[in-house]
Amino acid sequence: MRVVLAILALLQFAACVSDVVESPVKAIVGGRLIDGTGREPVDDTVILIEGDTIVYVGPRHSVEIPAGSEMIDISGMTVIPGLFESNGHVVFNGQIDHAAYFATRHRDYYEIGARNLYTALRQGITTIRDTMGPTDVMLQLKQDIAARTIAGSRLYVAGTILNYESLLDIPTERALDPIDVAAGREGLDLFIENAEHGKAVVRDFAQRGVDFIKISVEGGQPGDAPPVALDVEALKEMVAEAHRLGLKTTSHALSVSGLEKSLQAGFDALEHPQMTILLNDDGSGSRITDDIVQRIAEGNVYSIPLTVAMESYIKFMKAPELLEDTAILEDLPAELVLEARDWIEEQIAIPGALDERQVRYRLTLDNLRKLIAANAPIAMGTDKGTRFNYHEHANHVRELQTYVELGMTPMAAIVSATRRGAELLGVDDELGTIVVGKKADLVVVTGNPASEIRDIGNVEMVFKDGVRYR
Repeated sequence: MRVVLAILALLQFAACVSDVVESPVKAIVGGRLIDGTGREPVDDTVILIEGDTIVYVGPRHSVEIPAGSEMIDISGMTVIPGLFESNGHVVFNGQIDHAAYFATRHRDYYEIGARNLYTALRQGITTIRDTMGPTDVMLQLKQDIAARTIAGSRLYVAGTILNYESLLDIPTERALDPIDVAAGREGLDLFIENAEHGKAVVRDFAQRGVDFIKISVEGGQPGDAPPVALDVEALKEMVAEAHRLGLKTTSHALSVSGLEKSLQAGFDALEHPQMTILLNDDGSGSRITDDIVQRIAEGNVYSIPLTVAMESYIKFMKAPELLEDTAILEDLPAELVLEARDWIEEQIAIPGALDERQVRYRLTLDNLRKLIAANAPIAMGTDKGTRFNYHEHANHVRELQTYVELGMTPMAAIVSATRRGAELLGVDDELGTIVVGKKADLVVVTGNPASEIRDIGNVEMVFKDGVRYR
């Protein structure tokens, strides 16, 4: 199966690049430019691409296009940098029953990941920061994307989350083969015993080639403790070891106390920090304090929020008929659709289940609104691949719409999905903006996302490393 997939990807790639040898320079002419820096759009521009690199950006009247260039007229359209998904899970598939999925699909991780990377690329997401996946498979996908053995979004990986709860322990009604469960655990379970063990794991991951380190400071649900609770000093030592090795760090935290530990430990980034959604007995929830918001902003600690992953539950619980809509279900695996329908039916039958999710969602929005108002650095992420958050649905468009609804300008939302994503990974010298000398990752859309952010989903063309994939 892997060989077949690789052959198909190579055929797709060959079709995309058949003209590259004939035309050493591409000239993208006449479009509105949004360069990702935050500057205002510029009309009637030219972008020259030589190989994989941008060699000119500016007004059409200020450049002589080299003879023999491949001319691509985008008059009336807008060109933006390739988008970053800063919290993706490419071997996830929107599954409901995590234990059954990871026990039965571990042999298919590579094929699932390759398909989802190509799907994302076609949507204009040229780079994915994958924050959880079996380390060996993720590194293989990263290597094959870089080598162009398969076509898809550029990939940066953390591999296995350190000290996260076991997804194989989540209750399931399926009878699972213990051998398959053990295989699933091997790729996803890595519990840290103490600071010395944690530093040794960080060194091992660095040697194997991960791009950043992700550590869970609490369990998978709000208020849960991880299998082995690490104190602030142990977390500090692990973060320092990662920094010594040139790796950035990110924290998984779902409570105010978890955020406090993360900030004290010196993490570079916080995954979904606005989701401090621990509900109290009176139905109220944890809110990010003004002090924490200020420390996040002043410390330049990056936040990778997610809203669409929570909103998707509410959407399908309010309108289960959407899971019968062929436009919604297009390209989704049939077994995942059936699983989703059954789960939604069960949830609807639970008194108060929808109300509780709506309370948590509103709390999440309130917290994110505070981070946006404080100008905290935010990189767009959707938790792509988690429950109901299907790769096929281009949910990043809705995510960005929500940021705007909460106070971002459309331009700031675009920056969160471009320049901020590159800064988060420390690759802003190569990616994230349309600037001379950087990689030619470009997306051409109809409309003007700087005026109407949802236009970012009107994708007409996608270039990665100067190669056109759509």
